[in-house]
Amino acid sequence: MGFQHVQRWFWLLPAVRNALGRRILLADANGGKPAGAECTPGWLVVASGETATISPEDYHHFPGRLPPRPREDVVARSNGRQGMPSPLLPAKMAGMNDAPSSPADFNSENGSRPAERALQRALKAVPLASATGTQWCATAEHDTATLLEDHCQCELKAASNALALIGRNPEKNELVERMQKLAKEELQHYEIVRQLMANRGMKHHRPQQSPYMKGLNGGRQGGAMALLDSLLISAVVEARSCERFLALTQAFRRPAAESAGSRDETLACEELAQMYENLARSESGHAWVFVELARLYYDPELVETELGRWVAHEAKVLESVPLTARMHGGNPS
Repeated sequence: MGFQHVQRWFWLLPAVRNALGRRILLADANGGKPAGAECTPGWLVVASGETATISPEDYHHFPGRLPPRPREDVVARSNGRQGMPSPLLPAKMAGMNDAPSSPADFNSENGSRPAERALQRALKAVPLASATGTQWCATAEHDTATLLEDHCQCELKAASNALALIGRNPEKNELVERMQKLAKEELQHYEIVRQLMANRGMKHHRPQQSPYMKGLNGGRQGGAMALLDSLLISAVVEARSCERFLALTQAFRRPAAESAGSRDETLACEELAQMYENLARSESGHAWVFVELARLYYDPELVETELGRWVAHEAKVLESVPLTARMHGGNPS
């Protein structure tokens, strides 16, 4: 790592250290170059120290969330019919069976699980154009090592993306404030997934390029739209991640509830289901953060138009990338 790179980013250290409340290490992920299209620039933020613990009660807090706006008009436009809800609202995802439930899983007011309500919040911000099907869920269930390692890297890259937005836009105070909080939360989630991997004896490898992010970045316009591109790509990715967290919650909870396999296997499935349910609740506000920041710095009508374009583009990308157990593996039609 060259001294000029250290000097360039050194000013971020105090703010991030204060936000995290622990030491951090900034490490160059790929010789000063981006470690794949989804990690720009190629900096990884690695938290050191004891593993953070977050209680389920804390997961409903959104990092620096701006007041939400009604999104019915965008939902209607995304489906091509006036007044039609998103195909993912409520959270009855195509091709997925409902997991057996207990009374504690449901909210007494509306009968929906907390994770499902979290997905509904995310989809009001970003009405995804497609739902995750059983093929990806089955692939992820049978290759949890790939799933967890890629998920761990995704959390790290999400924190890196937030810090990169701060580095490129230090004059935008609202953005800086919200990205500091979001980076802190993403790093906490990175530690949670990393600890679970350690408990299972899983190894880590260097981040790999993501076909999903490469495909998304192919829709960038750049120039005066560069920041808007970054914010809306981030919003779409956060909404898709929340949707997949709920898909994984349901997928891992089915065998646990049906007592399929040994007691150890059942407990392992329930552990994964609980983690993904908590993460869905925690990250459901992230999509809102990026969309509201886009509205703050760009004309709201332009944001709505561009968001519709990105939602459609993301669905096509998912259909075209390979079907793997990675967090954003392909979603065959």
